[in-house]
This record gives sequence, structure tokens and C-alpha cells, in this order.
Amino acid sequence: MSAAGGRAARYGYRVSWDIVLLRFQDGDAVAFDPDEVKRIVLAEKGVREIEPGVAELTTDGVADIYFGDQSPEIMFFVFAGSATVMQLVYELARALQMVVFFPADSGDGWGAAIVDATAAEAMPDRSWSGWQDFGEDFHPPQAALCPTVADLDAVLGGAYGDWENWAHKQRE
Repeated sequence: MSAAGGRAARYGYRVSWDIVLLRFQDGDAVAFDPDEVKRIVLAEKGVREIEPGVAELTTDGVADIYFGDQSPEIMFFVFAGSATVMQLVYELARALQMVVFFPADSGDGWGAAIVDATAAEAMPDRSWSGWQDFGEDFHPPQAALCPTVADLDAVLGGAYGDWENWAHKQRE
């Protein structure tokens, strides 16, 4: 059983979780080819486009995927994580040399992961104005290198568990 498959039972509907993918070039976020994203996303079994630039996965995990509107980001709203969700995030990050951002530790903290070191090399420094979209006083994290889907699942799965626990403590 894959690492992602082993975590599938742990991911659930207790909290939704956002994953943001951004591609950088020369210290700035750059647009991606939406047709390439559509090709990658719709190639996965159980994913269908529900409107231009928006797809949903409902067969193995539950997630909405936004990749339209000329935005430089791809956004996953994950309601139930799975091996398929992780595979899609990995494939997009790999094919488009994107950085994967995910919630970490608290409601305003973010972690980062890369599947190829060149994606991290293109990240902007702390002065980039786009970091404010992640939260006030946000500082870009050191990106974890995840050369395999299992590595990415281990990093995001651990952060998901931490974030889920934090979210539930806030409700108590």
C-alpha cells in the first residue's frame, strides 16, 4: 500500500484544506498554461471539469481544483485527501515546476514543498509583495524537497494532521 493510500482513512471531512501551487520565474509568480493544467487534471480517473477552469474529484478523495481566470496559482480545496489528490498535486508541481504551499501549524501559517530543486531557486525573496496574500507578516518558508509522491504525501499528510488538530482545538 502506498503512503498516500495508508493515509486515506485519516484524511476526512473534519476540516477542509487548501493547497496552493505557484510557479515562479525571476523572483515573481508567472502564469501557467491552463490547457496543460487541464490536460493533466482531466487525465486522472474520477476528475471532471464542472465549468471552465474548475474541476472536481469525487471518486478517490474529494477536492475542487481551480486553474482558470489567468491567475498564476492553482488552488486545491481538499475535503477528503487521497492518493489521487496527492498524485495530482505532485504531477502538476513536477510538470510545471511549481511550489506547493499548504497550511501548517495554525490558521495563518504555511509550509512549502517542491518536487524539483529548480522550483525553489526561482522563488522570490522576502520583499516580494505577493507574500502578503498568504497572511500579514508572512515569510516564505524553506521548501521541503519531495522527489516522490510518497515524500510529498509524508510532508503534506503530517502538516494536515497538525493543522486538523489545531483547527479542532480552536473550536473547543
